[in-house]
Order: sequence, then C-alpha cells, then structure tokens
Amino acid sequence: MERQKRDGARELVAYVAKRFERYSEGRRPFEKRWEEAYYNTIGEYPPGMQGRLRKGEAAGSKVFVRLTRQRVREASRRIEPVLRSVKFDLVSLDGGDRNGLAQMKEEIKRILAMAKVGDHLASMAWDAAWSGTGIVRVPVLAESASVAYGVDPASGLWSSVPVREDHPGVETVPIWCFYPDPDAPSIEEGEGVIQMHRLYSHQLRRLGARAGFDPAALERLIERGGADHEEDWERSLKSAVGRDSLGGSDKSALLEYWGTVPTPLLVNAGVDVGPDPEMDTEAVVIIGGGELLKAAPNPWQPAFRPYLRFRWEVVPHQFWGVGVAENIRDSQRMVNGATRLLLDNKALAGNCMFEVDVEALVPGQDVSSVYPGKKWVLRPGAKGPAIRPVVIPDVSGVLLEMIQLFENYADAASGVTPGPDARSAALGTATGMSIAMSAAGEGFRAIVRRIDDEVVEPLIERIYRWLMEYGDCDGVKGPARVRAVSTAATQAKEIRSKRLLDFLALMTGKLGNIPVGDDLDPKTLAGRIDMERLLDELAESLDVRDLLKEVTACQEGDVE
Repeated sequence: MERQKRDGARELVAYVAKRFERYSEGRRPFEKRWEEAYYNTIGEYPPGMQGRLRKGEAAGSKVFVRLTRQRVREASRRIEPVLRSVKFDLVSLDGGDRNGLAQMKEEIKRILAMAKVGDHLASMAWDAAWSGTGIVRVPVLAESASVAYGVDPASGLWSSVPVREDHPGVETVPIWCFYPDPDAPSIEEGEGVIQMHRLYSHQLRRLGARAGFDPAALERLIERGGADHEEDWERSLKSAVGRDSLGGSDKSALLEYWGTVPTPLLVNAGVDVGPDPEMDTEAVVIIGGGELLKAAPNPWQPAFRPYLRFRWEVVPHQFWGVGVAENIRDSQRMVNGATRLLLDNKALAGNCMFEVDVEALVPGQDVSSVYPGKKWVLRPGAKGPAIRPVVIPDVSGVLLEMIQLFENYADAASGVTPGPDARSAALGTATGMSIAMSAAGEGFRAIVRRIDDEVVEPLIERIYRWLMEYGDCDGVKGPARVRAVSTAATQAKEIRSKRLLDFLALMTGKLGNIPVGDDLDPKTLAGRIDMERLLDELAESLDVRDLLKEVTACQEGDVE
C-alpha cells in the first residue's frame, strides 16, 4: 500500500511537471515582449542592446529617454485613487436582518483594511500598465499580529501580550511567476493554472505546520538545496537587479497547481476525494524538487481557482493583455535613437575641428592643440591656409521635430498625456474620485469599470464566502449577494445627495414660506413636500439610513 502511494505521488508530480512544461512553452513568446516592456519601464536598455551599444558606438551617446516610465507612471497614478477607495454593497437574498447585513459589511471593510487591498490593487494596476496583465490572488490565509496590554498579576506592572488573528488576505502575483493554460482565454476556462514560488529553507519549514503538507517531503527538499533550473526570464532579469542569480542557490522552486486532475491519480497518491467522485477533480497540487508536497481537492464548493486577472487592454481570444509600455514601444525606440543622434550631432557641431596641412607648416610645431592667440609659422612659398575649420552641420532642429512627433504618437497610442497628479484628489470621497476620473478621460473610466467587474466584485465575494464558512461572526451571517459600487454609480449617488441637500435648503428657507393653494386649503410651498420621504431619500444617498432609524426610534420612545 505504501509503495503504491509512492508510485502514485511520482505520477502526480510528473502530471504537474508536464503541465508546467506546456504552460511555460506557450508563454515564452509573451516573455520576450514583457522583457522589452520591463526594461523600457525601468529606463534601461536590454542586455543585448547594451552589448551592441558598447561594441558599435563606443564614443557615441548611450542615453535612454524614460518616456515609457513616465507614461506608465502617469497611467497608474490616474486610476490609483479609485482603487484605494473600494466601495461595495451587500444585497440580502432572503430579506433578513438589515442590521446584521450592515455589520457583515463593516466586518468585510475591516478585513479589506487588514489585507491592505488598496495597495495590492494599485500594484496590480502598475503591473497591468507596463505588461498588459495584472494578477491578484484571493483568498490567501493571512495572519495579523497586534498588541494587547494588561497588568501582570505577579508583578503588578503593565505588560504586552501579542494577539494573532487569521483572516483572508490578498496578494499580488508577479506575471513572471504565473503560468496559465495557453489554450484558454481565461483562468476558469483552462484546465488549470500554475504559480511558481521560490522559497528559503525557513519558509519551507513553516509550510510543514500547515494542513495538507508533507513535512518529510519538505525536509528532503531542504536537504537537497535550492539548485533548481533557472527559467529564461530569470536569467534575463538578473541583469536588471545587478546580481549573478535571481534568488541564488538558497531558494527552492515550488510549483502550485490549481486545476483539474484525473481522479485516479489523486486516489493512487493517497488523496481522499470523497464519495462518488467524478472522472476529473478540481484539486490543488504543490510539488518541488521532484517531491509531492501537498495534494488535496479544491476546498471551495463550488470550486474556483484563487486568482483574478485584469487586462489593461483586452486582446480578443488571448489570455494576456497589452499595456502602455507595449503600445508605445516603437515610439520609445525612435525617441531613444533620435536623442542619441541629437547629442552626438551637438557634440560634433558644437566643438571646433580643424584640417591641418602639415606640409605647409614649419616642422616642430605642435598641431595637436589649438588655443586663442596661437601663432602658426608657414613654409616659404606655401599656398593657401594651412589651418582650415571643419564645419559639421547642426541638424538638431530636424531631430527635435522627430522627437516631438513620436512623443505625440506615444500620447495617442497610450491615451496618457502629462497632466496634474490625480492623487491630489481626496481619496475617500466620490468627489475626489470624480476629479481623478475627469482627468483620466473616458479610456480610464472604462479601465476602472473593468476593474470593478473583473476584480473588485469577485474579490469581495470571495472574502464574504470565507467569512461565511470560516469566520467567527456567527451573529451577523446571512445569505447575501455582493455588488461592487462602480465609480460612475458612486458619483451619481453623490450628485443626487447634493441636489437633495440643495432642495432641502430651499424648502426650509424663505422660498418654502411662499403660500400656495386657495383660501379654503391654505398651504406653503414647503407644506406640499413629503418631508419624511425627502429625509429618507437623503439618508439613503448619504449611506446613513441606519442612523436615521436610530434617531426615529429615540423620538418614538420620547413620545411614549
């Protein structure tokens, strides 16, 4: 039985390794595009280009104009204020306790704050802006530590006690470490996805304390060391960080596979798949160094893979998107080339060069230096000047026009033009978002709407599911549907609240005292307004309906 389990584990490891090989091969053409976009974003030439510059242009300019970095930074900054102010609603499915639903919403907000969702969404947007695709993982098991103070009974002194809390977390996954099914246009439609991790020994030992991991297999992996195969993109990126190896030999590579696995493979490896399994099972399998570290059925029912994808610019029928850096790739090349020519031309045209006829000069004179007031002695009978200046035409005007032309092309291709920093807007209000969105333009509004639909709503839905299944908030649990409040809806809601406030101010002022109606039924203009409905609508638009209920209840108690 034990031998059969070991053989099944080897078969399962081979299954995931084969998937990784196919996924990696399908992703390789995109890695070349990402490499150029990455180096353009950090403002350096790729290693191959650096070698050509050193070899062929030893005396020429090697300047790199950071046009791509400027456009990528500007694009991500314009949507960052919106991403740091996640708004959502919970819609009850059974008409249950609204107070309980409001408490659940506050609990989700607390989790979002602990998980620093705004930071992860901003990081995802940055990845999408330069590469075209951003990946976030949710939920992940996270732990937050806080400090509680109390009086020590023995000493009578105040002492601190660490308080740890497990909660659903969010993490940004670098696109370099994410391998989807190359034949599927989305995460859920493919047979699976793989995330590659590189971990130190102490991180591997911590995994042994988690449920489902094989401590013995982890120890064998640690003893073997981190001498793993290095991917092509790792060898390329190590030049950018100035190191001989990305991670070095101290880190071990782990492959985490989420997807379908033939049920017999799981059964042979000793995995409990439950009663009446289907032919294929959604599972999570983690391997490293030829060892099966973990294998288990997907813990979520209905099953989902804990990754969300956002594409800056959607390419039909492709998993990966196109970002700002790739859109302005040609402009970056032309601006770099024109700028190098401009500097070289200025260096030649701005420095005096001379043609010297040494046959016309008396021997022994120093012709290697020229300075004001220097005297030249000519041979008797020499014809023509012995020293003639060499004039190099200054073509900087044409080159500057070319640079400006391709900068305009970059603005048009990326949709980004230099403007005010959108982060100066107030981050916590719809007014601040409105300012940021107005500056961004329609293209950025469409991007933010896609983030709401593709990332924010499923992210909060998964956190809600985690709280419903594993959370300790039993008193506030209830069936509900998560609805992301888009930025457009938030702005419309604030506009309505402002109009209601203006209308209320008019009706409570002098205008509201204007008499209307006939003598038999005298009324003022304010008397014709349903004030209770107006107050209810205003409370709804300001998200203070619960406060209104409390005030109403207190007033009814006072009347009684």
